Amino acid sequence: MATMTPKDMKQFTTEKTKLTKQPYNENSRIMISTGYLKELRKQYMPKDYNMKNLIISTEYKHWLAELKNRLLTVQLKAAVAVNEELLKFYWQLGADIVTKQNESQWGDGLIKQLSHDLMAVFPDMKGFSTSNLKYMRQWYLFYSAHFAIGQQPVGQLSDPKNIQHPAALLCGS
Repeated sequence: MATMTPKDMKQFTTEKTKLTKQPYNENSRIMISTGYLKELRKQYMPKDYNMKNLIISTEYKHWLAELKNRLLTVQLKAAVAVNEELLKFYWQLGADIVTKQNESQWGDGLIKQLSHDLMAVFPDMKGFSTSNLKYMRQWYLFYSAHFAIGQQPVGQLSDPKNIQHPAALLCGS
């Protein structure tokens, strides 16, 4: 996009101001027509220049790029947080199903009824089919028997700041 230089803009503004502020003179019959102003614009302004748009500085462009990156980062963090909470919910739902089935003799009827009720309460949300509820139950049963869900290993250390780097151990420092 071509832009007007400050000199061109000043010259255009000066001529426009002179013409529009000049009083109507009966003797010279000077009248400013919109056609003449259009001719001035053509002469001093490029075709793709829009008076309503500001000339965008590089500083503004950098700030806009920074805002875009910050927004994308926040959106990503929000999506990760939502997914984390949904996984916790599905894990707990699997645990609840196992507990309810162990406490009573409901059997497979529990999952089928629960699926029907959850889909009725949350019609726009997917993931509560009978098969998905069975997968949640299986997921809980498999991983609860083998693994405990907890912090990452470094978070379980008593003082992670005092860990020696592996390279230091090899060098004997």
